[in-house]
Amino acid sequence: MEKRHLIVMLVVVLTLGMTLGGNSANPTLHAQPPGCEATVVAERLNVRADHRTSAAGVGRLTQGAVVEVLALYQTRDQPTREIWAQTVYAGQPAWIALWHDGEELATLADSPACQALLAVYDCGNLRTAWGVWAGPGADGAELLAFGAQMLAQGRTPAVTIYGAPEIGALLYNNGWIVAYRPFIGNCPTYLMPPEIEARIWAAAIEQDIKGKRFTYLIASNECAWPDVAWFVRWQNELLDRMAALGVDHVIPSVAGPGFYEMDWYPALYPVLERVRQQGGCYAMNLYPVDPVLALSARTDFTQYTTFRYELFADLLPPGLPLCVTEFGSAWGHLPPDFDDIQAFVAATDGAFLWANAWYDAMPLHPWEAATLIGQVDALAAAYSAALEN
Repeated sequence: MEKRHLIVMLVVVLTLGMTLGGNSANPTLHAQPPGCEATVVAERLNVRADHRTSAAGVGRLTQGAVVEVLALYQTRDQPTREIWAQTVYAGQPAWIALWHDGEELATLADSPACQALLAVYDCGNLRTAWGVWAGPGADGAELLAFGAQMLAQGRTPAVTIYGAPEIGALLYNNGWIVAYRPFIGNCPTYLMPPEIEARIWAAAIEQDIKGKRFTYLIASNECAWPDVAWFVRWQNELLDRMAALGVDHVIPSVAGPGFYEMDWYPALYPVLERVRQQGGCYAMNLYPVDPVLALSARTDFTQYTTFRYELFADLLPPGLPLCVTEFGSAWGHLPPDFDDIQAFVAATDGAFLWANAWYDAMPLHPWEAATLIGQVDALAAAYSAALEN
């Protein structure tokens, strides 16, 4: 593929409003491909402190200059007119416009690293990649058929993997967005200072992910953090450790229903900005929690559980996408209601980068009734019905 075609392909994708997925750079302990680079094609190109034309200028590049690209961002208020690339200029994070007002200003190299960024760039008008949580007992052939149905809808299939790395590798190799959760438990112990706890946790992750293939790494799940300061310190140390291992697209922790306290978000903002810069997302598990409420139910109660993200979305760093590692009705123990799933998808499509239904695996206690074993085709049908309307 010629270099120019990469940026043109991105503009076409933006115009169609599609979310690209799969084929991410392999975030394991193996050697990483060379970084993504962009070549300036405009006569002169301003370097700015942020991804908007009103941001302060910090320098200027001339035609032919080559810069490293760390992330891609599409302005939310102009979905096809501005595409920005994060780079480093004079030793500091900075931004250049790849595409502005119909004009190409810089072009991405045709490289594995650039293809990986294209797969996970932040797009203001998301077409959610809908998928499923998969664990031991999931059938690879059924999941591949599910993926084909999603692709027929113009959507990249997604999966949360826990305890089934072979399924994760199969789906990753077939272009899925794979969010991998190491099989090391949910949360640290909180008995020691957060930096020490994070180092212990990172060492366990390092051992688990050797040879694994995935797009996102889920480091912990639904933890009751002692306080926000402890949580911030733990995340920063964990992100440092993962960066040292060459692991990107890290999700330090998944927020459970009703989490976190609203007054935590100002303190979380800097570390969430780090997550954004390293290609991660803000991950949640969405359930009504009430034992009789449907997933799609809109009540005063579910505003604080299933739909809590609407309350804090404006408190997150711009460009940090929302992701859902699992969603279901009640507290995840009821049999799948595909009409309810269809209603939920129809109501929330576009709110998330990717979102995965609970769960395709052998029956797990105490959620035996909720398994999707043998019903993944019905899940695909529910998604398709929602997306066709």
